[in-house]
Amino acid sequence: MFSIGISELVQQIGTFIPLLLFLILPLVLKKLKKNTTPIIDDVYQHLQGIGVKSSITETDNDKCKIGLEGRFSSQKSEGLITLIGKNIDSLNMVAASNQYGKDYFIDYLVKNSTMIGNRVPRKVKLVRRKASFLWGKNVDFEWKGDNALAETLNSDYRIKERLHQGEFELIKGNIWIYPEPKYGYYRIRCSYFLPPKQIFEAIDTVAKHLKLYKVY
Repeated sequence: MFSIGISELVQQIGTFIPLLLFLILPLVLKKLKKNTTPIIDDVYQHLQGIGVKSSITETDNDKCKIGLEGRFSSQKSEGLITLIGKNIDSLNMVAASNQYGKDYFIDYLVKNSTMIGNRVPRKVKLVRRKASFLWGKNVDFEWKGDNALAETLNSDYRIKERLHQGEFELIKGNIWIYPEPKYGYYRIRCSYFLPPKQIFEAIDTVAKHLKLYKVY
């Protein structure tokens, strides 16, 4: 009788474990995100450290709205930095609310006046190719999406070279390029990450192509 009681108890505890994990995991994730909240000053100081001249801009700037508007948008600008002497016009730090707290992104904004009133290019994504399916090291990169724009970016070996030189493995998710015709900008988005010099130079090289890209 005693052994049966223990067995039943163990079985009952086993049925509660998934429920406990379901209830506790969101709280743990929310706590972790709260403890790792980035601030715009961190980004500014990092840019200074890798030799990029910049200045923090007021968040009531219209650039803070690029890509964040929409009736059901849960995104908000946490700070804007204007870059000096770079192809990237400015950098917008974005917080997107979700059930676990907030996810943070960096939008690199690139001016392109030819987009206004002309054909709107499709978005473009940087796709990684790994040595093995799950945990392999990145061995190659390829831009996919708008055919003409992707071909332009894929033909520039400097982008791929600088991505390989930098700590690209630490970047979560992909790098996306979104056209924003309402404002005449491209928006290069990646998860919040303080880019090493080589990664920043790769993104700025992408920005150079976007800045000069003729849209008809």
